[in-house]
Amino acid sequence: MEEKKEALKRMKQLSLMGNIIEQFKENNSIFCSERASLIINGTKVINPIIYNIEKKILEDVRKFEKEHNVVVYHIVKSETEYGTLYDYLFVSNNQDEWEYDREDIANDVAFVWVNNTTVPHFSEFGTIGILPKMGGILRTA
Repeated sequence: MEEKKEALKRMKQLSLMGNIIEQFKENNSIFCSERASLIINGTKVINPIIYNIEKKILEDVRKFEKEHNVVVYHIVKSETEYGTLYDYLFVSNNQDEWEYDREDIANDVAFVWVNNTTVPHFSEFGTIGILPKMGGILRTA
């Protein structure tokens, strides 16, 4: 499956942790990055925490993949004033777009499906700012 190969390429480009890439490669496991704030020596540090997605979100992902003929390879979760957002990073079946998608990633942006689980009718496709960090991804905009 070409989409999965492309997803693995993007995961490496994003410097996701090796075990996340390996588990996706071997059994299609999808992980989630979520912003976490720590205070270290009086300084606020923001890093992603990375974990397996819960069953309900995995069901939503598989439904989305089937409906749109895509492969989701990572999720970024954000708590916002608009609700809880799960940004699905995915590879479409349109290979003509892949080079542009990789260029976007190199410029710290990604075209995603934003699944708003609080207010579902606010879910949409869109471009978000991303920052690969410590084996995960932070949403920046």
